[in-house]
Amino acid sequence: MGTELRNKSREVVALIVRANAARDKQAELLALRDRLEELLILMRLAKEVRAFKNFKSFQFVIELVVSVCRQNEGWLRSTQKV
Repeated sequence: MGTELRNKSREVVALIVRANAARDKQAELLALRDRLEELLILMRLAKEVRAFKNFKSFQFVIELVVSVCRQNEGWLRSTQKV
């Protein structure tokens, strides 16, 4: 579970970098949205199997990912206005 979380997190960071460099940001940001949803699901599964040390650890990381999700939605809205 830990390996999957690390790999999915790396994918998210790579997609953020690619979206920053891309001319067609919307396609990359949509892919990023999908990976973030996958990461959220993995985190919820990890919580269910007690992979986190305690609830505060889970809460901390889930809030970070939700924050990135919100930022991504803002980026998507800004690309649609152009």
